[in-house]
Amino acid sequence: MVLKSIKKYSIVFLIFFIQYSDIKAQEILYYCSRPLPAGSGAWQVYKKDLTSGTIVTITNNPLYNYWWVELSPDHNKLVMLRSPFSSPSDQFDYENCEMITTNADGTNEQVILSDNQYNWFAFGNPHWHPSGDRILMIAQPSSSSNPFYIVTIDPLGNNPGLLTLQWSIDANWSPDGNKIVFVGIGTVGAVPNNFEIYTADYNYSLNQVANIQQLTSDTTRNHDPCFSPDGSLIAFSASDANITNADIVTIDTNGANRTSILDDNGVHGGPLQWAADGKIYHHSIYLYTTNFTVNAFNTNTGFYETFFQSASYGYISPYYANLTATRVDNLPEPEKAIRIYPNPSAGEINVLMPYPDLDYGIEIYSSIGQRVLITSRNVVNISELESGIYMIIAKQNDKIYTAKIMKQ
Repeated sequence: MVLKSIKKYSIVFLIFFIQYSDIKAQEILYYCSRPLPAGSGAWQVYKKDLTSGTIVTITNNPLYNYWWVELSPDHNKLVMLRSPFSSPSDQFDYENCEMITTNADGTNEQVILSDNQYNWFAFGNPHWHPSGDRILMIAQPSSSSNPFYIVTIDPLGNNPGLLTLQWSIDANWSPDGNKIVFVGIGTVGAVPNNFEIYTADYNYSLNQVANIQQLTSDTTRNHDPCFSPDGSLIAFSASDANITNADIVTIDTNGANRTSILDDNGVHGGPLQWAADGKIYHHSIYLYTTNFTVNAFNTNTGFYETFFQSASYGYISPYYANLTATRVDNLPEPEKAIRIYPNPSAGEINVLMPYPDLDYGIEIYSSIGQRVLITSRNVVNISELESGIYMIIAKQNDKIYTAKIMKQ
């Protein structure tokens, strides 16, 4: 079953053109900051418009340290961690933290995981699945003597699912959500220099992983892996045992072609985010010289960018987003009936229909209304399309759904 005519969608395209006629690129950076020295103030979340330079306060609660902030794929929600300001560790306190979500502007703060929920002794490192319907994280059951595992929850903190049975930390999604990358314990050397990079295939329907592969076997302590936007490379932090010198390294997804792309006397770490603009966002510290700063290494130009210079404040946990590239926005339906990921994409996209077992038709139209692709498959290859914004029109069960995609 396929759609046959463009005429009935002229109103939809008119709305689409009006909506985008005045849009300008809006690149933003979420991050966490606090006054120095340590202990003089709590870590809070902020948002910086990278075009105008405007900074907006997202959280403002001096009773908590906030850290590890990430924007949802539809740009509507933030997930982050917070721990009591009075706790001994002023950041990354996995043993005494809560996971919360807020609106993108910081309103409607909700605790989705409370301390010790599900009898987890510690947890952290949340990442949205590209669909926005699942959060990847790590959790340590019961006590400090137990290993960390990789788990998932839904955006409300419910339906916990266990993905790994081996010691696993620092998990992250591939751009299409079909793989995960994480840190596990290798067989060479002693802890922590045997912290190695692993990947696994991820089955969304079953919420399970398979085909776990160890990619590195080296003498560095590896952390915070992330995929490149096209999924062809993995970047991670490689350090000495005490994390006094940590470089950013890339490898192929089979572990080959290890390359140090940022090698100096600084400590560069996570959460690492290889964003769609080609930059790897991270925080850094130059021991005995600076407090934490937020930086980005441009993999296209080799240029290293520091976003904040201050002797009075520290900065951690950067997360970049281009708000012009809306992930999913279905115009005619009151709720998001289809999901598309990854978006933006340079290759394949996944179209999740509301009733996968029923027939459906999918058409893609250019910004001038030309039909460029027609299919009845849920995995669509758009690699041959030119870069730009396209409209997807799908029909199923006598309903019409639309969504915008950006081809990189």
